Amino acid sequence: MRNKIIKGLVSVFLILGIFCCSRKEEKKLDLDTGITKNENTILVASFNALRLGEKQKDYRSFTKILSNFDLIGLEEVMNEKGVKKTKAYLEKLTKEKWDYIISEHSVGSENYREFYAFIYRKEKFQEARQIGFYKKKK
Repeated sequence: MRNKIIKGLVSVFLILGIFCCSRKEEKKLDLDTGITKNENTILVASFNALRLGEKQKDYRSFTKILSNFDLIGLEEVMNEKGVKKTKAYLEKLTKEKWDYIISEHSVGSENYREFYAFIYRKEKFQEARQIGFYKKKK
């Protein structure tokens, strides 16, 4: 009787051990950011792009920083050309597909206008669409 109880307990612990081990998600420490993440982690950031598309940029350095994140809000975007160039550099650097959304209308003063944009890893999001941006009242 005692042997049956011991065998039963060992079986239960073995099954629980296998079940527990198989359910663990693989987590990786990102050495650049110091953040532990898995495939379900989404890192979000926001950057002032400092006149993206207008001023001379070091796109390699810029996209090396952006590549640490999955969804990035960009402010001070001067035109869509700068976002397209950023996307191309990100795809070349990461070997992944990226996409972007840019505001329909620029905001600012009479002498200075800028857009907002979001750039993101396509594999991390099922759907991304524009539902509206702030539009200054006249």
